[in-house]
Amino acid sequence: MCTITKPSLNDVTAIFKEFRRSLDARKPKPSPKPSKSSPSSKKRGRKSASRASAASDDAGGDDCGKAHTAVGFERSCTWEPDEKRCWIMSDVELWNRILAHDCIELREFTWCELALMGYQWPEKKLGDQDILRASLLIHVLLRQHRCVTYIYLDLAHTALERQVLWHALKTGAMGVKRLEYRQNFIDIICVMPLTESTICCEAIASMTNITFLELSSMCFSKDVVRIIGTYVEQATSLTDLELLNIEATDTNAGRFLDHLARNRSLKYLHVHENFLLARQGRALADAVLNHVTLEELKVKGSKRHSPSALLAAVAHSWSLQSLTLLESFIDPADIEAMASALAIPSQPPDFDAEANKTLKALVLNMTTEHSQEDVSSLFDMVSRINAFSRLWLHWVYPRASDFPKSALTASTPSVSMILDDYEAEDAARALDTIASSCNLDMATIQCSANVKKAVLLRLADTLASTKHLVLSMAFFPDADVVNVFRALESNRTIFIMVFNAITFGKRNAKALGRLVERNRAFNSLTLDLNQSEPCVDRMVQFRNICRELKEALRRNRFIVHINVNLGNSNLSNDPAIKDAIRQNSALINQAIRFVNGSMDKTDALAFETLQHCRSVSIRMHSHGGIPLESALQKVAEARKRLALNYFVLAGVVKVKLVCQMTRKAKKKMTLLDKIGRVMQARICSYLSLTDVVDI
Repeated sequence: MCTITKPSLNDVTAIFKEFRRSLDARKPKPSPKPSKSSPSSKKRGRKSASRASAASDDAGGDDCGKAHTAVGFERSCTWEPDEKRCWIMSDVELWNRILAHDCIELREFTWCELALMGYQWPEKKLGDQDILRASLLIHVLLRQHRCVTYIYLDLAHTALERQVLWHALKTGAMGVKRLEYRQNFIDIICVMPLTESTICCEAIASMTNITFLELSSMCFSKDVVRIIGTYVEQATSLTDLELLNIEATDTNAGRFLDHLARNRSLKYLHVHENFLLARQGRALADAVLNHVTLEELKVKGSKRHSPSALLAAVAHSWSLQSLTLLESFIDPADIEAMASALAIPSQPPDFDAEANKTLKALVLNMTTEHSQEDVSSLFDMVSRINAFSRLWLHWVYPRASDFPKSALTASTPSVSMILDDYEAEDAARALDTIASSCNLDMATIQCSANVKKAVLLRLADTLASTKHLVLSMAFFPDADVVNVFRALESNRTIFIMVFNAITFGKRNAKALGRLVERNRAFNSLTLDLNQSEPCVDRMVQFRNICRELKEALRRNRFIVHINVNLGNSNLSNDPAIKDAIRQNSALINQAIRFVNGSMDKTDALAFETLQHCRSVSIRMHSHGGIPLESALQKVAEARKRLALNYFVLAGVVKVKLVCQMTRKAKKKMTLLDKIGRVMQARICSYLSLTDVVDI
């Protein structure tokens, strides 16, 4: 199965011996018991130990060390969902030392559950032995451990013995519920051999417990459609399916959608252009019409074709609640028809099988390609039919007059704008709209040093209201960049920050480090160096950033995602940064455990640290499938429970607080346990669990 490295039996045996030395290093050796045996008996004991050692070495052959399954690194999983951690959790860093040589890591996904993830690290040159070690260790991991519930592998960046991986998926991986598998794009260009393609698809189709499946950069041939299509059709646990950058003929795309239409479990579907255009748009439209459980559809289309058939089908779907169209040019007539379908009549109509009753939102990307007259007509109609709450408009470089009107007419979750394109008054009005909007979640703002100083001063005030910030500041002096970073240090609303076109010399990098160290709200940071000033070497910028981030992350327990992009590479996968991110991720899982009802002090300490950080509610929403509003409510309830049970969690009492008055105490003195739990909680909310020292 090892087609890349082609190892001998001795090579594999040596690797398994190395695994035992590295991964069993923490296992305590039994202490020798005193013996009164004669010298001859001691000699026999030494001989027996020698034989045992030889047997152990031989176990590294064909059966891969079955003699060690009870005590060594190959022993079975001990995970019990939501109750008991697997033994491997304490040894994760030992496993990561081996996997890191092949740019792969084990990370705690949720409490007790592990994710196996590949990553890109351009400064690491992989050797054949690194690939072989990682492949064999992953095979052991997936065969033995049910606690691995999430796999993310992009074979464009991660080199593995693919046959070994597919065999592990087919014969193990029983606990995996989430799979994101991306083929190397070269496999599409050169066409993967039919046998390999079939084995890969059969391995994926054997994973019957998957709830989330993403397939990317694959060629959907006739055989692939037959295997994957049948799997999707018969799946009963699959709820989320994403097919990205898939190459498929019109016939094969249509056949796959026929299989999908007969599925009875899928709730979320994300597909690209090939599936949208299959059979002139009728294949996807029929799948939406016939599917009985599909609630959310996301489609990346084409600016050359209007998805008229799909829009007509959506209006008649009985299950669909949300439609998102990306990069699609829509005829004004189609927009008007959809807006009419969203209308809420003042009087209940007679039963009409053609009227949509479930669509909660229509999401559109609006650009200046539509004339101002068409946009004004749309706004007038939306106001007339009262579709404000169900029409979401994402603005991409809007005209100065369109965006402020849109914020009053329809829900506007995001806007992308270039301040250089506006006059000073228009730019100020657009920034004021962002600052005052109640439903704006994401702002993408680009500006250069040509922007007026008055507009730049308004920018800091604008940033206080949005939740997701994408900021591009090209050719700005370091002083202006430092001032923006300093203004963001105290921000408490933004939890995702993206900075583009900023040149990170030593001064800007230090300001970024201070921002990471002092801000206690944001949990995701992305830096794109591709548009920074070319006169400053970008690898030097990267090292400036890395040096400051490594220092700042020692004092930040909130960030769980960092990207530093240069070209097509993510340079943030420095081992020190990834180690800090893993620790922060594990802390979030402990905090969520407290939110879910745990009374363990360790979980309570984690929640106390993160109780005002959005990372807890976001992870409950993204990993646990809980609506964001419900997650925020649960966090608020946990905050109250932390204060109400302070003395129990701090270890002062076991059940409840009971006070006794001493003889010298005044009779009119009120005891703490008599003031009521609400007042106790109010007092304890000003205390920390670390204020009580364990003795």
